[in-house]
Amino acid sequence: MRTLLVRALLAIGIAVPLAAAAAVALVAGRVVRAERMAVRAVHDDGAVEALVVFGAGVSENGPCRELAARLDHAVALWQLGVAPVVLVSGGVANGMDEVDVMTAYLNARGLPEGAVRGLRPGYNTRATLQAASTAGLRRVVAVSSPYHAHRITSEAARHGLNASVSAPSSSPDTRHGPTHRTRQATEVVAVLWYALPPSLAARINTGSGSLRHVLPAVLAGDAPARELLAALRRGGAHR
Repeated sequence: MRTLLVRALLAIGIAVPLAAAAAVALVAGRVVRAERMAVRAVHDDGAVEALVVFGAGVSENGPCRELAARLDHAVALWQLGVAPVVLVSGGVANGMDEVDVMTAYLNARGLPEGAVRGLRPGYNTRATLQAASTAGLRRVVAVSSPYHAHRITSEAARHGLNASVSAPSSSPDTRHGPTHRTRQATEVVAVLWYALPPSLAARINTGSGSLRHVLPAVLAGDAPARELLAALRRGGAHR
């Protein structure tokens, strides 16, 4: 009996890591494939209700470089007539509201006030898509960085949203190898985390200013290393 128990425990000890590795590999493949799809042209058939731009950090100088790339891409899509309105979503970090900063940026680039609206709450991907669903939207084009595409589409489906993702073909994060790889890795973890019950996933801070957002910015040289410690402190307070 003891021998059988040992063998069973060994089998479990081998099977669980293998299953976990297989899950990670599967999600990683989907993240990469979704990236490639997101940088392709959007084919508009007139049924898209809105563009939804996901926040990525702001400062007193305006949107961070990655967010500016997303916003510039949204301007181009709006000018093409892909959707009549641009919804901007984000949280509050360092005392600054991403929605206000994003709105001002788009207005300064020619979008009239009526064409830009805030979507709240939007402190992370799940909250943004839930807000879009609650607002009665059913078909949107999400504008974000390409590595974010798979998590957006999988989470949108949970909220009954038909969401395609359109991303700039090149952005500061994707041009910088270490940052891009870090973003992809954190997306894999985030996709797996979002697959858990929402009450459990909510215990981790994934909003603006979180470690997940700050680490790639530090790697790219867009944020000082001390921001990592601040992000860890905020994460502890969030829990």
